[in-house]
Amino acid sequence: YNGCLPNFNLAIETSQSHEVGATASFDDLLINSDSLRARIVYFDTAVDDEILSQTSPILNPAPAPRYSNLGSNDRHGYEFELSYANRFMYSNIVYSEVAGNDHNNEPLWQLPADTLVFDTGLLFSEASIGMTFKHLQNRQVKAFNMHTGQSEVAQHDGYSLINVYANWKINQQISLKLALDNLLDSQYQLVAGTGG
Repeated sequence: YNGCLPNFNLAIETSQSHEVGATASFDDLLINSDSLRARIVYFDTAVDDEILSQTSPILNPAPAPRYSNLGSNDRHGYEFELSYANRFMYSNIVYSEVAGNDHNNEPLWQLPADTLVFDTGLLFSEASIGMTFKHLQNRQVKAFNMHTGQSEVAQHDGYSLINVYANWKINQQISLKLALDNLLDSQYQLVAGTGG
């Protein structure tokens, strides 16, 4: 790449994760054979010897190797899940957040946005119908500015999606599944957030 040499001395990236959580479970809460489940998990992951690409001809002039073990990062977050089910219906709520910084104490721009997912449906003897609502919050990203030729911090707008689905078990060998994604035809954009 632009006269840079390959790096044959790259170390293997390593990571160390810690996770702690709690769960709770209740049966026959409102009616017979129903269940309520709750779970919360906190995690922290540290990455060392991260392999980074250095494409700046000023900071990394050729013939220096383009790839080096210069990086490290730390990410942490939590996930909360609550679910209820009985023989007639089910509902699940999941909320997750993740954040982190790199070796320069800069935010990790490629991390996913805070996310809320709600899934609910009705159960029949051989079929089910359901709906999923998914919302992603606004988040800060690095975006490439075509006018300045530089990457800069910008806001990536959040969005919400509604999906519906149905399942029908016709017999032991045949099942019919139907899904309509993005029911309201919402327009949204996926942004990596890394400034490329």
